[in-house]
Amino acid sequence: MNDPVTWLGAPRQAAQQWLKADEVTAYAEHSIAQYAAMVGQLADWLHGQRERHLLDARTVDLDAFLQGLQGRGGKPASVATLKRYRSLMGSLFRHLQVSGLRSTDPTQGLRPLEGRLVSTERQAPRLLSAAQCEAYLRWVMAEPEANWYELRDKLLRCLYLGTGITVSESRALQLQDVQPADAPQWLRIRHAGPARHIPLPTWCQEVLERWLPVRHKLEGTGSLLLPTRRRAPLAGTRGRSTAPDDDPAAPLGQPARTAHDALPRPISTSEIYEIVRPAMQAAGFDDEQQGPQTLRNSFAARQLLAGTDDEVLQDWMGLRTRFTLDALRRELDAQSQRTAQRRPV
Repeated sequence: MNDPVTWLGAPRQAAQQWLKADEVTAYAEHSIAQYAAMVGQLADWLHGQRERHLLDARTVDLDAFLQGLQGRGGKPASVATLKRYRSLMGSLFRHLQVSGLRSTDPTQGLRPLEGRLVSTERQAPRLLSAAQCEAYLRWVMAEPEANWYELRDKLLRCLYLGTGITVSESRALQLQDVQPADAPQWLRIRHAGPARHIPLPTWCQEVLERWLPVRHKLEGTGSLLLPTRRRAPLAGTRGRSTAPDDDPAAPLGQPARTAHDALPRPISTSEIYEIVRPAMQAAGFDDEQQGPQTLRNSFAARQLLAGTDDEVLQDWMGLRTRFTLDALRRELDAQSQRTAQRRPV
Protein backbone atom coordinates (compact mmCIF):
# COMPACT_ATOMS: atom_id res chain seq x y z
CA MET A 1 0.00 0.00 0.00
CA ASN A 2 3.10 2.26 0.22
CA ASP A 3 4.48 1.34 -3.20
CA PRO A 4 4.80 4.52 -5.30
CA VAL A 5 4.60 2.49 -8.51
CA THR A 6 1.15 1.21 -7.55
CA TRP A 7 -0.08 4.67 -6.55
CA LEU A 8 1.13 6.02 -9.90
CA GLY A 9 -0.05 3.20 -12.16
CA ALA A 10 -2.99 1.65 -10.33
CA PRO A 11 -4.38 4.22 -7.86
CA ARG A 12 -7.64 2.33 -7.32
CA GLN A 13 -5.78 -0.82 -6.34
CA ALA A 14 -3.45 1.17 -4.08
CA ALA A 15 -6.43 2.84 -2.40
CA GLN A 16 -8.08 -0.52 -1.77
CA GLN A 17 -4.91 -1.86 -0.14
CA TRP A 18 -4.62 1.26 2.02
CA LEU A 19 -8.23 1.15 3.21
CA LYS A 20 -8.18 -2.58 3.94
CA ALA A 21 -5.08 -2.19 6.11
CA ASP A 22 -6.40 0.82 8.05
CA GLU A 23 -5.66 0.27 11.75
CA VAL A 24 -8.38 2.59 13.07
CA THR A 25 -11.47 1.97 10.95
CA ALA A 26 -12.78 -1.42 9.85
CA TYR A 27 -14.23 -0.36 6.50
CA ALA A 28 -17.00 -2.46 5.01
CA GLU A 29 -16.27 -3.97 1.59
CA HIS A 30 -18.80 -1.74 -0.19
CA SER A 31 -17.23 1.35 1.42
CA ILE A 32 -13.75 0.29 0.32
CA ALA A 33 -15.02 -0.10 -3.24
CA GLN A 34 -16.76 3.29 -3.16
CA TYR A 35 -13.82 5.20 -1.69
CA ALA A 36 -11.34 3.51 -4.04
CA ALA A 37 -13.53 4.57 -6.97
CA MET A 38 -13.51 8.16 -5.68
CA VAL A 39 -9.71 8.09 -5.40
CA GLY A 40 -9.57 6.70 -8.92
CA GLN A 41 -11.79 9.50 -10.21
CA LEU A 42 -9.49 12.08 -8.65
CA ALA A 43 -6.40 10.37 -10.12
CA ASP A 44 -7.99 10.21 -13.59
CA TRP A 45 -8.89 13.90 -13.43
CA LEU A 46 -5.39 14.90 -12.32
CA HIS A 47 -3.84 12.92 -15.19
CA GLY A 48 -6.28 14.11 -17.85
CA GLN A 49 -6.68 17.75 -16.83
CA ARG A 50 -3.40 18.66 -15.13
CA GLU A 51 -0.91 15.97 -16.28
CA ARG A 52 -0.24 15.25 -12.63
CA HIS A 53 -0.82 12.36 -10.24
CA LEU A 54 -1.62 11.80 -6.57
CA LEU A 55 2.02 12.05 -5.52
CA ASP A 56 2.61 15.52 -6.99
CA ALA A 57 -0.88 17.08 -6.94
CA ARG A 58 -1.01 20.67 -5.69
CA THR A 59 -3.61 22.48 -3.62
CA VAL A 60 -4.71 24.46 -6.68
CA ASP A 61 -5.33 21.17 -8.52
CA LEU A 62 -7.52 19.79 -5.74
CA ASP A 63 -9.44 23.07 -5.53
CA ALA A 64 -10.16 22.90 -9.26
CA PHE A 65 -11.24 19.26 -9.01
CA LEU A 66 -13.74 20.05 -6.25
CA GLN A 67 -15.00 23.10 -8.11
CA GLY A 68 -15.70 21.03 -11.21
CA LEU A 69 -17.43 18.09 -9.53
CA GLN A 70 -20.87 17.45 -10.95
CA GLY A 71 -23.92 15.65 -9.65
CA ARG A 72 -26.86 14.20 -11.50
CA GLY A 73 -27.95 15.92 -14.69
CA GLY A 74 -24.71 17.88 -14.95
CA LYS A 75 -25.60 20.10 -11.98
CA PRO A 76 -22.93 21.17 -9.47
CA ALA A 77 -22.24 18.49 -6.88
CA SER A 78 -24.13 18.80 -3.62
CA VAL A 79 -22.44 20.08 -0.48
CA ALA A 80 -22.72 16.55 0.96
CA THR A 81 -20.76 15.14 -2.00
CA LEU A 82 -18.12 17.85 -1.68
CA LYS A 83 -17.74 17.06 2.01
CA ARG A 84 -17.28 13.35 1.28
CA TYR A 85 -14.55 14.05 -1.27
CA ARG A 86 -12.91 16.63 0.99
CA SER A 87 -12.83 14.21 3.93
CA LEU A 88 -11.49 11.35 1.79
CA MET A 89 -8.79 13.54 0.25
CA GLY A 90 -7.71 14.66 3.72
CA SER A 91 -7.28 11.06 4.86
CA LEU A 92 -5.60 10.04 1.60
CA PHE A 93 -2.97 12.77 1.50
CA ARG A 94 -2.21 12.47 5.21
CA HIS A 95 -1.52 8.79 4.60
CA LEU A 96 0.72 9.56 1.62
CA GLN A 97 2.64 12.12 3.68
CA VAL A 98 3.05 9.85 6.71
CA SER A 99 4.15 7.02 4.41
CA GLY A 100 6.91 9.18 2.97
CA LEU A 101 5.39 9.27 -0.51
CA ARG A 102 4.74 13.01 -0.28
CA SER A 103 6.54 15.76 1.60
CA THR A 104 3.42 17.91 2.02
CA ASP A 105 -0.34 17.57 2.43
CA PRO A 106 -2.01 19.66 -0.32
CA THR A 107 -5.41 19.59 1.40
CA GLN A 108 -4.13 21.93 4.13
CA GLY A 109 -4.59 24.97 1.90
CA LEU A 110 -7.96 24.11 0.35
CA ARG A 111 -10.60 26.83 0.34
CA PRO A 112 -13.47 26.28 2.81
CA LEU A 113 -16.49 24.53 1.33
CA GLU A 114 -18.63 27.46 2.45
CA GLY A 115 -16.78 29.65 -0.02
CA ARG A 116 -17.58 27.51 -3.05
CA LEU A 117 -20.29 28.28 -5.55
CA VAL A 118 -23.28 26.12 -4.79
CA SER A 119 -26.85 26.40 -5.94
CA THR A 120 -28.92 28.72 -3.77
CA GLU A 121 -32.10 26.96 -4.84
CA ARG A 122 -33.51 24.99 -1.94
CA GLN A 123 -33.57 21.31 -2.86
CA ALA A 124 -36.75 19.34 -2.41
CA PRO A 125 -36.50 16.98 0.57
CA ARG A 126 -35.32 13.51 -0.41
CA LEU A 127 -37.45 10.59 0.67
CA LEU A 128 -38.15 6.97 -0.18
CA SER A 129 -41.33 6.17 -2.05
CA ALA A 130 -43.85 3.80 -0.48
CA ALA A 131 -42.52 0.96 -2.65
CA GLN A 132 -38.94 1.79 -1.70
CA CYS A 133 -39.85 1.79 2.00
CA GLU A 134 -41.26 -1.71 1.64
CA ALA A 135 -38.18 -2.85 -0.28
CA TYR A 136 -35.96 -1.27 2.37
CA LEU A 137 -37.71 -3.20 5.14
CA ARG A 138 -37.64 -6.47 3.19
CA TRP A 139 -33.89 -6.15 2.74
CA VAL A 140 -33.29 -5.18 6.37
CA MET A 141 -35.38 -8.01 7.80
CA ALA A 142 -33.68 -10.56 5.53
CA GLU A 143 -30.20 -9.60 6.73
CA PRO A 144 -28.47 -12.19 8.97
CA GLU A 145 -28.18 -11.85 12.74
CA ALA A 146 -25.14 -14.07 13.18
CA ASN A 147 -23.44 -11.80 15.71
CA TRP A 148 -24.22 -8.91 18.02
CA TYR A 149 -23.30 -6.07 15.68
CA GLU A 150 -25.38 -7.42 12.79
CA LEU A 151 -28.40 -7.35 15.07
CA ARG A 152 -27.42 -3.86 16.25
CA ASP A 153 -27.19 -2.68 12.63
CA LYS A 154 -30.61 -4.13 11.87
CA LEU A 155 -32.15 -2.28 14.81
CA LEU A 156 -30.46 0.97 13.81
CA ARG A 157 -31.82 0.71 10.27
CA CYS A 158 -35.29 0.07 11.68
CA LEU A 159 -35.14 2.97 14.13
CA TYR A 160 -34.34 5.55 11.45
CA LEU A 161 -37.31 4.62 9.28
CA GLY A 162 -39.61 3.64 12.15
CA THR A 163 -39.11 6.65 14.44
CA GLY A 164 -37.47 9.42 12.39
CA ILE A 165 -34.73 10.07 14.94
CA THR A 166 -31.61 12.01 13.99
CA VAL A 167 -28.02 10.75 13.92
CA SER A 168 -27.14 12.57 17.14
CA GLU A 169 -30.23 11.21 18.88
CA SER A 170 -29.45 7.64 17.86
CA ARG A 171 -25.87 7.96 19.12
CA ALA A 172 -27.09 9.21 22.51
CA LEU A 173 -29.73 6.52 23.14
CA GLN A 174 -29.41 4.74 26.49
CA LEU A 175 -30.75 1.37 27.57
CA GLN A 176 -33.20 3.11 29.89
CA ASP A 177 -34.68 4.98 26.91
CA VAL A 178 -36.60 1.86 25.88
CA GLN A 179 -39.10 0.06 28.07
CA PRO A 180 -39.75 -3.41 26.59
CA ALA A 181 -42.50 -4.16 29.11
CA ASP A 182 -44.64 -1.25 27.91
CA ALA A 183 -47.48 -1.90 25.52
CA PRO A 184 -47.21 -0.19 23.12
CA GLN A 185 -43.48 0.41 23.26
CA TRP A 186 -42.09 3.92 23.11
CA LEU A 187 -38.64 5.35 22.42
CA ARG A 188 -37.60 8.18 24.73
CA ILE A 189 -35.52 11.03 23.31
CA ARG A 190 -33.93 13.19 25.97
CA HIS A 191 -32.84 16.78 25.39
CA ALA A 192 -32.80 20.15 27.14
CA GLY A 193 -36.59 20.39 27.42
CA PRO A 194 -39.13 17.72 28.30
CA ALA A 195 -38.29 14.29 26.86
CA ARG A 196 -40.03 13.25 23.64
CA HIS A 197 -41.66 9.85 23.31
CA ILE A 198 -42.01 8.18 19.91
CA PRO A 199 -44.12 5.03 19.43
CA LEU A 200 -42.33 2.05 17.92
CA PRO A 201 -43.97 0.18 15.04
CA THR A 202 -44.43 -3.55 15.54
CA TRP A 203 -41.65 -4.53 13.14
CA CYS A 204 -39.26 -2.28 15.07
CA GLN A 205 -40.37 -3.65 18.44
CA GLU A 206 -39.65 -7.21 17.33
CA VAL A 207 -36.04 -6.39 16.45
CA LEU A 208 -35.61 -4.43 19.68
CA GLU A 209 -36.86 -7.37 21.74
CA ARG A 210 -34.26 -9.63 20.13
CA TRP A 211 -31.54 -7.03 20.63
CA LEU A 212 -31.99 -6.20 24.32
CA PRO A 213 -30.99 -9.61 25.78
CA VAL A 214 -27.93 -9.61 23.54
CA ARG A 215 -27.06 -6.03 24.46
CA HIS A 216 -27.27 -6.70 28.21
CA LYS A 217 -24.65 -9.46 27.87
CA LEU A 218 -22.07 -7.23 26.19
CA GLU A 219 -19.95 -6.58 29.25
CA GLY A 220 -18.04 -3.38 29.85
CA THR A 221 -19.97 -1.28 27.34
CA GLY A 222 -21.76 1.12 29.68
CA SER A 223 -25.40 2.03 29.22
CA LEU A 224 -25.46 2.95 25.52
CA LEU A 225 -28.23 1.22 23.61
CA LEU A 226 -26.10 0.98 20.46
CA PRO A 227 -22.37 0.74 21.29
CA THR A 228 -19.68 0.81 18.64
CA ARG A 229 -17.28 -1.99 17.82
CA ARG A 230 -13.59 -2.22 17.06
CA ARG A 231 -11.37 -4.59 15.15
CA ALA A 232 -8.52 -5.31 17.53
CA PRO A 233 -5.03 -6.18 16.24
CA LEU A 234 -4.18 -9.86 16.23
CA ALA A 235 -1.02 -11.25 17.80
CA GLY A 236 2.02 -11.29 15.56
CA THR A 237 0.87 -8.50 13.24
CA ARG A 238 2.95 -5.68 14.79
CA GLY A 239 -0.17 -3.69 15.61
CA ARG A 240 -1.76 -4.12 12.19
CA SER A 241 -5.11 -5.86 12.04
CA THR A 242 -5.22 -8.64 9.47
CA ALA A 243 -8.60 -10.03 10.48
CA PRO A 244 -11.02 -10.02 7.53
CA ASP A 245 -14.30 -8.14 7.86
CA ASP A 246 -16.26 -11.39 7.86
CA ASP A 247 -14.42 -12.92 10.82
CA PRO A 248 -16.88 -14.77 13.04
CA ALA A 249 -17.75 -12.80 16.17
CA ALA A 250 -19.08 -14.09 19.45
CA PRO A 251 -22.39 -15.98 19.32
CA LEU A 252 -25.47 -13.93 20.05
CA GLY A 253 -25.84 -13.17 23.73
CA GLN A 254 -22.16 -13.63 24.58
CA PRO A 255 -19.42 -11.00 24.96
CA ALA A 256 -17.32 -10.68 21.80
CA ARG A 257 -14.08 -12.66 22.06
CA THR A 258 -12.65 -12.44 18.55
CA ALA A 259 -11.05 -9.60 16.59
CA HIS A 260 -14.37 -7.75 16.69
CA ASP A 261 -15.32 -6.31 20.07
CA ALA A 262 -17.79 -3.89 21.59
CA LEU A 263 -16.69 -0.57 23.06
CA PRO A 264 -18.49 1.77 25.49
CA ARG A 265 -18.64 4.52 22.87
CA PRO A 266 -21.35 5.68 20.45
CA ILE A 267 -21.25 4.54 16.84
CA SER A 268 -19.39 7.05 14.70
CA THR A 269 -21.32 9.08 12.16
CA SER A 270 -19.31 7.60 9.29
CA GLU A 271 -20.12 4.07 10.46
CA ILE A 272 -23.82 4.95 10.66
CA TYR A 273 -23.80 6.01 7.01
CA GLU A 274 -21.99 2.79 6.09
CA ILE A 275 -24.75 0.85 7.88
CA VAL A 276 -27.75 2.49 6.20
CA ARG A 277 -26.44 3.03 2.65
CA PRO A 278 -26.55 -0.62 1.52
CA ALA A 279 -30.18 -0.91 2.64
CA MET A 280 -31.14 2.25 0.76
CA GLN A 281 -29.30 1.09 -2.34
CA ALA A 282 -31.05 -2.28 -2.15
CA ALA A 283 -34.37 -0.43 -1.96
CA GLY A 284 -33.61 1.27 -5.28
CA PHE A 285 -32.91 4.71 -3.81
CA ASP A 286 -30.17 5.82 -6.21
CA ASP A 287 -29.47 9.30 -4.88
CA GLU A 288 -26.57 11.15 -3.29
CA GLN A 289 -28.59 11.68 -0.10
CA GLN A 290 -28.31 8.09 1.12
CA GLY A 291 -28.41 8.58 4.86
CA PRO A 292 -30.48 8.93 8.03
CA GLN A 293 -31.92 12.34 7.04
CA THR A 294 -33.65 10.80 4.03
CA LEU A 295 -35.01 8.02 6.26
CA ARG A 296 -36.22 10.68 8.71
CA ASN A 297 -38.03 12.42 5.85
CA SER A 298 -39.48 9.08 4.79
CA PHE A 299 -40.77 8.44 8.32
CA ALA A 300 -42.50 11.83 8.33
CA ALA A 301 -43.99 11.26 4.87
CA ARG A 302 -45.38 7.87 5.91
CA GLN A 303 -46.99 9.49 8.95
CA LEU A 304 -48.50 12.29 6.86
CA LEU A 305 -49.97 9.78 4.42
CA ALA A 306 -51.36 7.81 7.37
CA GLY A 307 -53.17 10.92 8.63
CA THR A 308 -51.07 11.63 11.73
CA ASP A 309 -51.89 15.08 13.12
CA ASP A 310 -49.25 17.74 12.46
CA GLU A 311 -48.86 18.68 16.12
CA VAL A 312 -48.38 15.05 17.11
CA LEU A 313 -45.79 14.51 14.38
CA GLN A 314 -43.97 17.72 15.29
CA ASP A 315 -43.74 16.50 18.87
CA TRP A 316 -42.42 13.09 17.83
CA MET A 317 -39.78 14.65 15.59
CA GLY A 318 -38.88 17.59 17.81
CA LEU A 319 -39.89 20.16 15.16
CA ARG A 320 -40.62 23.70 16.30
CA THR A 321 -42.46 24.74 13.13
CA ARG A 322 -44.41 23.13 10.29
CA PHE A 323 -41.80 24.14 7.71
CA THR A 324 -40.41 20.62 7.25
CA LEU A 325 -43.86 19.01 7.10
CA ASP A 326 -45.10 21.57 4.56
CA ALA A 327 -42.03 20.92 2.38
CA LEU A 328 -42.67 17.17 2.57
CA ARG A 329 -46.31 17.67 1.60
CA ARG A 330 -45.23 19.62 -1.47
CA GLU A 331 -42.81 16.86 -2.43
CA LEU A 332 -45.48 14.18 -1.93
CA ASP A 333 -47.84 16.16 -4.16
CA ALA A 334 -45.10 16.52 -6.79
CA GLN A 335 -44.39 12.78 -6.67
CA SER A 336 -48.09 12.04 -7.07
CA GLN A 337 -48.29 14.32 -10.11
CA ARG A 338 -45.22 12.73 -11.69
CA THR A 339 -46.72 9.28 -11.17
CA ALA A 340 -50.01 10.37 -12.73
CA GLN A 341 -48.21 11.77 -15.78
CA ARG A 342 -46.47 8.44 -16.37
CA ARG A 343 -49.74 6.50 -16.46
CA PRO A 344 -51.03 5.55 -19.93
CA VAL A 345 -54.15 7.37 -21.11
